Amino acid sequence: MFQEQLLLSQGFQVFKTLEKGVNEQIFLVNSVQTGLVAAKVMQKNTFDDQEWNAAGILKNLDNIIKRKAVLSGGTIRAIAKQLLQGINMIHQRGLVHRDIKGENIMLHNPIGSDRVIIKIADFGLVKFQDRLQQMMLMSAKGTPLNMAPELVIGDGQADSKVDVWSVGVVIFQLVGHEYPIKAMNIPDLMKLMQLQVINRPSSIQDNLLWDLLIHLLGFDRTKRFTAAEALQHPYFTNPQAQYEISSQAQQIALNSQILKQNGDQSITQFDIDSSYIITSTEIKTGFGYDPLIELQPIYQQIGLIQQQPIVLQQQQQQQYSIPYINISQQNPPPNPLNPIPIQTNINQTYPSNNPHQ
Repeated sequence: MFQEQLLLSQGFQVFKTLEKGVNEQIFLVNSVQTGLVAAKVMQKNTFDDQEWNAAGILKNLDNIIKRKAVLSGGTIRAIAKQLLQGINMIHQRGLVHRDIKGENIMLHNPIGSDRVIIKIADFGLVKFQDRLQQMMLMSAKGTPLNMAPELVIGDGQADSKVDVWSVGVVIFQLVGHEYPIKAMNIPDLMKLMQLQVINRPSSIQDNLLWDLLIHLLGFDRTKRFTAAEALQHPYFTNPQAQYEISSQAQQIALNSQILKQNGDQSITQFDIDSSYIITSTEIKTGFGYDPLIELQPIYQQIGLIQQQPIVLQQQQQQQYSIPYINISQQNPPPNPLNPIPIQTNINQTYPSNNPHQ
């Protein structure tokens, strides 16, 4: 009750509790300044000022992973590209996340938009790495099945590539519908990691995707890709990648380009690049339902959805009341950080994308 009163005193309208822990609670709230957001209230002595969680409307990637949803090749690629770009930006700023997993990858669908933006959440375990410091000692904190070998069976000497391994695990789960290394407990995980074997699931047919995963999940951290190197992999740059971009994603990017030409300064390079576009249509299919439906009563309370009677031409001339989104009242999504231009030459021979070769 105290937490809700605190939020009310700060001008928030509290709708419901999303999560409750020992020292913290997360609420779904709304205010004029922030719009509809998730707010975490925690005890001051447990607050980490480096933690900043951004919750999206469409929950998180783990919901799709657990359903073993089959997404299109274009959507898988766009998810991987957004995620790697986000990790690359984090690393460019000297930070290591250390807990990349499906639950911490939020899928945000801005109100009135047909696209989904990945937001990396939960920076509670973030560690700063000096740009001049090649390696640093890291404790084995995080989710064991998502942790890099150097943290599980190594000496703890690690760098930002621990996040790259975790990204590889998430992409592997998304396509292979299982963990790359399946273990029931920590001792089993340690034994399996020492074998340094990852079997290719039958569901991963794309040879270039498999090659990318092998480089993300490199047991030797010195040979493992950086996030910047991964973004230059042929999986993202070959002609097939462009071919698999859906017409809806291309249209969304085109609409953003028009807005940018008309002076909309909130449009970024990622909004007009169709290879980064994740469509909300397919993500909702992956969930098996439309998460916006359960939020409609809340939207009606805060004025984001209005009821307008629309007459549909049917045999009985019935009148239906169909909700629509009042876009003018939404908060525009924040501008993504502009990445440093990447110039990475990878001298590597890559396999053909023909799974039968």
